[in-house]
Amino acid sequence: MTDTKQVKLSKPITYAYKGENVEASFITLLPPTAKHIHLTGLIKSVFQKNAVEFRQNQKLVDQVADAAESQQKEGGEKEVGSDDVWGLFYMNPDSIEQVMIAGKELMSSGLFLIEGEVKLTKPLIDELSTEDFEKVLGEFMANFIVASLM
Repeated sequence: MTDTKQVKLSKPITYAYKGENVEASFITLLPPTAKHIHLTGLIKSVFQKNAVEFRQNQKLVDQVADAAESQQKEGGEKEVGSDDVWGLFYMNPDSIEQVMIAGKELMSSGLFLIEGEVKLTKPLIDELSTEDFEKVLGEFMANFIVASLM
């Protein structure tokens, strides 16, 4: 688990900064606090439920666990990534909407900063491409939510 994480956007978004329109190329992720427990707890519970229910897909579960363990032992050489985390959520399609809605609330809670400076707001979240939304949320979950379960 890291203190912060930067995620490069594949499709920059435009936002107002000091009276000018500026293009954002990355979003900085900050770790959650107890203020966010209602959202992080929901995501953790869905993740745990999916991991337990889908033990038959042991390869993916082991890959995520091995990456987290390796990251801790080897100082971050192998990281659990966005794709690894989403893989477990996609195993149970019924949970995806719930996780995305909770994730969108987290994104607008002050933990996601455009270019490391400006709070990501709901209108700006709506401008993110689906790919960037999932990438940014996936990296947040991998670094700050799922990592605490491993």
